[in-house]
Amino acid sequence: MTAIKQVKTPTSIVQLELNIEGIHCGGCSSRLTSALEQRTGIREATIDHKTGRGRIDYNPNRVKEKQIRATIDRLGFSVGSE
Repeated sequence: MTAIKQVKTPTSIVQLELNIEGIHCGGCSSRLTSALEQRTGIREATIDHKTGRGRIDYNPNRVKEKQIRATIDRLGFSVGSE
């Protein structure tokens, strides 16, 4: 896996930071943020189209990292390496 950083918070929320390839504008960022935040178990998604970095706060008991990555892929983006 190419997760840049995972940090567990006291409420069992994990913060996943990823490089996301294929984001070219604010519209791409908004579309991906909306799709991620609609998934059960994702508390917040922040995608920066200028840097291609994303931060996803999620409950690993409700959604798996693999499912988050699949959502990103399904929308036509991909998770890159560091």
